[in-house]
Amino acid sequence: MSKTSLLLTSRVLGSFSAQGALAADQKQCAGQFKAADLNNDGVIVRSEMGSAPSMIPAALNNKSRISRKESMAACTKEGPKK
Repeated sequence: MSKTSLLLTSRVLGSFSAQGALAADQKQCAGQFKAADLNNDGVIVRSEMGSAPSMIPAALNNKSRISRKESMAACTKEGPKK
């Protein structure tokens, strides 16, 4: 196999790995939001934040209300909490 073929194969496989990791991160971020949204209304408010502060993305810590969309964007960017 030529060096070009090996390089192309490794890039394609690396791309699939990155896509799989992103999907796993999104799934974990969605799970963290769901766990923090105690009343399941699609918004995390201050009273809910107190029960799961480690599940709130750092970029959103000072907000009083966090939508699922905001949470997913911030969590996907930062990476899910471990």
